[in-house]
Formats: sequence, structure tokens, C-alpha cells
Amino acid sequence: MPSAYELLLLPAVGTALLVTFAARGAMLKGFQAAPLGLFAMATCFLATAAAAALFASPQSFAETWGPDTVWVPLVGGLAGAVGVCFSYTALRQRATGPVTTISQMSVLWPVGLSLLAGWDARPGLVRLLGAVLTLSGIAVINMGKSPRPEGERFHWIGLAVGAMVCFGVSQSAQKYITVLHPQPSSEPRYVFMATYYFACALALLAYTFLVGKRLQPRAWPYAACLSAGSIIQFACMLVLLQHLSTTLVYITFTGGGIVLITLVSTLLLGERYRPAVWAGCLLGIAGIVLMRV
Repeated sequence: MPSAYELLLLPAVGTALLVTFAARGAMLKGFQAAPLGLFAMATCFLATAAAAALFASPQSFAETWGPDTVWVPLVGGLAGAVGVCFSYTALRQRATGPVTTISQMSVLWPVGLSLLAGWDARPGLVRLLGAVLTLSGIAVINMGKSPRPEGERFHWIGLAVGAMVCFGVSQSAQKYITVLHPQPSSEPRYVFMATYYFACALALLAYTFLVGKRLQPRAWPYAACLSAGSIIQFACMLVLLQHLSTTLVYITFTGGGIVLITLVSTLLLGERYRPAVWAGCLLGIAGIVLMRV
């Protein structure tokens, strides 16, 4: 039976579905990614700052003023936003398969850091095989969904590597804060989240004006969905990272998310994929099962 903490993977993966389809719907309506992301992150900051003011414990505020607990969320939020900008720029150039695959390998950064620093026990052979299968499934799904190879522009892989590094730094910051200041309760880390979203929103604001994009107030319903999904997902992940193995959390979240999105896209939206995509789904599901053995 899964533990109480493992059950938090369900809303974490479920919100990935919400965020993905909200973003897809916004793109279909013609809204631009950079202003939409800025709108969503600014909303996340306001919501988590208000929650921190109303619900955060005195201990959370006391910890916030330490130098380590200031720079960790600031670096994490900034890195996450820069990763989004790298990924968005590359995806506009039709480098869908390579970019998505490489950027999603960012989970290897917090996993590797946790093992090297001794924060997590080394996984056994079965769990290691499960991780390899899941990551392989992610790659097969992404490449199977992408256009034909001749339609890809592989010279944008440099941007994908930049996105992977930035996302990896952001994810490592989330793990690091749970090691630095473990919480005795499962109270959401409102102050950490608000600081993280503040840095993220500032970086996206700079990028939006740098590339000459205009804010789009009519996108607020999609931004609200993105914000709600992001906050719920973030809160769940911070609890999971404190109590479960980093390998289990990040690889299950990433692999489970892409498999779920693929299944829902087929069942509800009628999208059709090549056999390679379904082979990737089987690999991902097998890997997730082995991760829990």
C-alpha cells in the first residue's frame, strides 16, 4: 500500500495535466507564452504572499530572514524562469522532440545531487532499472510525438541544454530547502513559495519586455488555471521531497505526467499517435511500477 505521502503524487501529477491543457488552450486562443507565464507567476506570488501573511507560522517567517533561506528560493525561481525562456525560444524553432526530451532530463540534477550529498539512500538495482525505463519512456514519447526528423532543427539543442541546466538548478533548490529546514508538519512552505514566485515573475517580466511582448489581460482565465495548478503542485512537491526519495518523486512525477497527458489527449481529445509513443508509455508505466518495488 502506498504511504500517505506517496498519495500526494496523485495531485502533483494531476495538476501537471491541468497546467498542460490550460497552456495548450491559451496557445490555441492566440495568447503568447511569455506574457501568459508572467501573468500566471505574478498571480502565484500574490496568492502565496497573501497565504503567508494569513496562515504561515511564526517559525516560517523566522527562517525566512536567514541568508540561506533567502538566496535558495531566489536562485530557484530565477533559474526556473530562465529555463522557461530557453525552452520557449527553442520550441518556437520547431525543435520539439529534442528540446522537450533534453529539458525533462533536468530531474537528473536533483537526483544526482541528493545521492552525492548523501541526502537519499542509494537506490537498489530494481529501482535503478525502473528509473532508467521511465526516463527512456519519456524520451521515446517525446520523440514519437515530434514531427518527422527532417522537420527538426537540431542546432537549437544548445538552448535545450540551457533549459535543462536551469530547470535542474530550480528543482535542486526545492530539494535543498527541505534538507536545510525540514518542517515538523506538512504545512505548506508559503514564504519559500512566495519568494520563489517573486523571483520567477521578475525574470519573466524582464524577458517579456526585452522581446517586446505586450501583456494580455484577456488571458486571465488561463493564467488562473496555470496559477492554481502551479501552487498545488509546488506545495505537494515540497512535502514529497522532504519525506520521500528524490529519485522516486521527480522521476515518477515526470514520467507519470507525460503518460497521463498522452492518455487523456487520446481518450478525450481524439489525438492519434504513432506506435512508438505507446511503446514509450509502456516503458514509463513499467518503470514507475519498478520504482515502487
